[in-house]
Amino acid sequence: MFSIYATKKLPISVGEMVLGINVVIFIASGFVFTWEAALYSMISYFIASKVMDIVIEGLNDSKSVMVITSNYQVISQEIQDRLGRGVTLLHGEGGYSGQETKKLSFCVITRIEESKLKK
Repeated sequence: MFSIYATKKLPISVGEMVLGINVVIFIASGFVFTWEAALYSMISYFIASKVMDIVIEGLNDSKSVMVITSNYQVISQEIQDRLGRGVTLLHGEGGYSGQETKKLSFCVITRIEESKLKK
């Protein structure tokens, strides 16, 4: 639960967060038990964390991002400058109120670019 909450605030995946926590546990177990057992545990859990990321995020390396804002010019320009990606602007209308509210900036990025976009 902590890992899922922390990954919303940090630019790392759930699998990487869980792996980081478990590495601390494996290092402590290396002092208590044998280093060989701790090393094998780290290797097996590294593989498990990668599988966890694939299951959660899928095999597709690209993601679509939609930013709803009234400052669409600034957001769109920042995405183009920082990521070198094109941005599609869409019209937004309130489903409940029916009022035209904001523009939507739509962009397709890779997993690596996701952390850059969050900043």
